[in-house]
Amino acid sequence: TVTGGAPADDPFDSGGCIASITRGDVTLTDVRIVGCEAPGQGGGILYSASQSGSSTLDLTRVEIRDCTSGNSGGGLYIANGDDDHAFVRQSVIAGNHVDAPVTSNSNVEGGGIVVFGGLNTQIIDTEVIDNLVTHANGEGVFGGGVATGSPAGVILRRSLVAGNEVRMLGTVGYGGGVYVSGANTSDRTSILLENTTLS
Repeated sequence: TVTGGAPADDPFDSGGCIASITRGDVTLTDVRIVGCEAPGQGGGILYSASQSGSSTLDLTRVEIRDCTSGNSGGGLYIANGDDDHAFVRQSVIAGNHVDAPVTSNSNVEGGGIVVFGGLNTQIIDTEVIDNLVTHANGEGVFGGGVATGSPAGVILRRSLVAGNEVRMLGTVGYGGGVYVSGANTSDRTSILLENTTLS
């Protein structure tokens, strides 16, 4: 089990428990990531393959639970390039929260998982449940469970997205379960159940 958090005095700190911000493969198997916090992105894990080349994020039987970020990706933040691959398999992403400060004027998204960039992200046999995005002062609030942005390519396969929530608090909100913006996202035999958007 991994617990911890990024320092709260720097709003750009991201990856509450694990942060990978250079090119390289990351593989986690049978790991619990619980109660992590980041003022920026990726309350539990931040994976940002920002350099040239190819790399792979591979999470198998990983539990990311009760993590919080102040911007996007309460549990998991993925930003990968066109030659990169990300796999989330047989995992649980649950009870995570994007809780933007009232002083923020940015969009916030992806209570459980957020994916930007790249063409090759697969979420397989995974539960994305009971995650939350809230914001009192932003431009918009998106994707209580999963949020994807251009030009990401995301496949949901045999997964459950349930009980997630977008809570607008006076701003624009969309996609209690899954929010797609300019991305190529497909759903293959997954279940979306009892996700909500509230104002």
